[in-house]
Amino acid sequence: MDWLGIGITLLGAAFLVLVILLIKPLRSLTGTLDNLKKTTASLPEQVEGAASQATEVIQQGNKTLNDVNRKMNELNPLFAIIGNIGRTLNTLSSYIVDVVSKVNMSTTPLLDKLMKREHMEAILSVATLGYVLFQKKKQ
Repeated sequence: MDWLGIGITLLGAAFLVLVILLIKPLRSLTGTLDNLKKTTASLPEQVEGAASQATEVIQQGNKTLNDVNRKMNELNPLFAIIGNIGRTLNTLSSYIVDVVSKVNMSTTPLLDKLMKREHMEAILSVATLGYVLFQKKKQ
């Protein structure tokens, strides 16, 4: 045999040893790939389930948000009334302070000053507050 034949024989023997050594890791890799195939086979169903649950959660969140918005819209007029009453009571209290200080300085009766037309909205606002609270208490 010449050197070429010996070289090819050695290469063949080395390749055979390499194949024998790689059989066990390749079988292990085959098992891993089979397990991966089984896992990924159920993945679309799991993703679909998670997506449907996320859709339900988003729908519930939208319903809750719509409910909160509706309730806030119902409360907005009440807040406006309370704000108007607060401003009216502020005006009324400053007016009463002015009247008391003027009564101390003058002889004009207090009842005449309270019944002037420009201060009637304060009295009407207090009456409105009383009516709203009475109606709420009835309900």
